[in-house]
Amino acid sequence: MENNSYPSQPKSTLKYVLVIVVVLIFIGLVYFLKNSNNNPIQVLTPNNYESGTKISLYKNTPPNFPEEIILENKTLDYSGTVTTPEGKTQTKVSYKSDKSVSDILVMYKNSLSKNNWQVSVNSATPNVANFRALKGGDSVLITIATIKQIGTGKNIGALVTFQYEK
Repeated sequence: MENNSYPSQPKSTLKYVLVIVVVLIFIGLVYFLKNSNNNPIQVLTPNNYESGTKISLYKNTPPNFPEEIILENKTLDYSGTVTTPEGKTQTKVSYKSDKSVSDILVMYKNSLSKNNWQVSVNSATPNVANFRALKGGDSVLITIATIKQIGTGKNIGALVTFQYEK
């Protein structure tokens, strides 16, 4: 009579190895997703741009965007950079806010001034504000424009756009 029973040790060892492999795959996947979250997406450069110009789009703020410019906790509508062959980079970031133009203007003037940016308002009306902030060699042009609901003309917020150059 043959004994076809195997010791239980190899089965339990195999189970632990499989659990460890699954956990490592999960950790790797989380790491990849976390680190690829703000990798630039390269887009085709239009023919009217200088040869060698690079355009990159981002899900979050681009890596060179000033950290002291605190954005409202809103989804970005646009986040991208244009880098010339000479290495000069212009960064644009925009989002929609449910606040009024004047409230956003005051918020950013105060916030930037507290972080040692020199703020100069170029123009401000109830529907549009345009101002510049300077700090060292950095320059940010901020434009805030009212968003109106189609059909009713009712103000439903504002589009906030940052143009950063270094």
